[in-house]
Amino acid sequence: MNEINLDNFNFLYFLNQDYVVKQIKKLIFTQGIIPTIGERIKELTLWIPKSKEECQKISDYMKKSLLFKYEFKKELKKSTQKNKD
Repeated sequence: MNEINLDNFNFLYFLNQDYVVKQIKKLIFTQGIIPTIGERIKELTLWIPKSKEECQKISDYMKKSLLFKYEFKKELKKSTQKNKD
């Protein structure tokens, strides 16, 4: 964390914003068959709220969303295993 409470959940949220995805697509180049961004990742512009409260809301939202996704996949796996038996 830093002075505005940025954490990995915030970072994931910001990296998935449309304007950042567009930036990433412009910066990626293909070397051989593997796309890479390399040092150009430092050229990304992230719009980060100055409010600690807003950053905390985003972090909480991402935690809930990822936990839901994890639990959903776990339940889906259980149900598909039952159907195979």
